[in-house]
Amino acid sequence: MLNSKPTHIFHVLNTYIQKIIKLKNLDIILEAIDNCRIKWGIVEGVSIDKKLKIFNTVVNVRFSFLEFDKYGNLVLEKEMVGEFFSIDKNIKIGNIVSLHYDFVCDVLSDSAKYNLEYWTNYHIDIFNSCRDNLF
Repeated sequence: MLNSKPTHIFHVLNTYIQKIIKLKNLDIILEAIDNCRIKWGIVEGVSIDKKLKIFNTVVNVRFSFLEFDKYGNLVLEKEMVGEFFSIDKNIKIGNIVSLHYDFVCDVLSDSAKYNLEYWTNYHIDIFNSCRDNLF
């Protein structure tokens, strides 16, 4: 790999995807890697669902998702709002949080968000530089 770093996003984008992308199920693959990648987003809504046992905080988060652009490059351009679960009852609208699958992991500091965004984009660039070998 071209100067890859041992981070979770390295595994998600540059190891996992290279093994399975030749299956040509790109929509399924993108959904799988986007769920697995640790992403960041901003909280737009918080509610408590007392029927849920442990993860009873339901958090609406605006985040960017992975897609292929018209040139076949992996990009984070479009945003969506998704529903995530948390055990943290102190999450507030406006918090920046990390997300993994359907769960809020942490409230992020500005520097933690910057690092997560930096390393994600770093490995997206590596993926895009290798994509000719994948398609």
